[in-house]
Amino acid sequence: MQKSQKVIECAKKYIIENYQNADLSEEMVSKAAGVSPISFSCLFKKVTGQTYISYLRKVRMNSAERMLCQTEEKTYVIAKQAGIDDPNYFSYLFKKQYGVAPSVYREKQRKELSSNKKWETENELLVKRAEKYIEKHYKDSNLSAEEISKELGISRIYFSSLFKKVTGQTYVSYLKKIRMDAAAEMLLETKKKACDIAEETGFEDCNYFSFSFKKYYKMSPIQYREKNCSQRMIG
Repeated sequence: MQKSQKVIECAKKYIIENYQNADLSEEMVSKAAGVSPISFSCLFKKVTGQTYISYLRKVRMNSAERMLCQTEEKTYVIAKQAGIDDPNYFSYLFKKQYGVAPSVYREKQRKELSSNKKWETENELLVKRAEKYIEKHYKDSNLSAEEISKELGISRIYFSSLFKKVTGQTYVSYLKKIRMDAAAEMLLETKKKACDIAEETGFEDCNYFSFSFKKYYKMSPIQYREKNCSQRMIG
């Protein structure tokens, strides 16, 4: 079975490297794979679950689909570059795989791309507004997702989902990072007590602040101050 896999992998590689050749045949591929055409035909179907022709067609259509989306080439040029000399036959095959003609597919993809870009721009601006609001109000221990979503004019559920999608982190994680960074800076730049710093960075409970800080920085607020202040003195 391992030998069969190697033969098919060799064949696939040869197809991918030569699919643009309109004359690429099963005989050529089987020869490159080192087996007879008859053996190759049966083996390819057995290992991949599809015929050589189906696989080659799929490779060509996938290549054509990428070119339609990424270039301005005419359909007949794309057909030729994908290894199909007859533009009409190319259109027939493309429609069979993707459900629409090449020109229709291209136009549809362009509209979707334009719509997606508009959606991304609008929602990125919303999230930037949210980030600025958080940075301005993080000291308020009552700051909530409800308050921010109201400021943005969207629902809390949509805000939470959108923030995670755009930034890759939850609103709570982002707020905690802002507060932890501010607390760490105050520990180094001031002589204020940890509990006072906790209050000034949006934590009502001093113990919870210490717990959160230790979880975030792997050391207590006092240890953080002592370690970094001593390093500054050495530096």
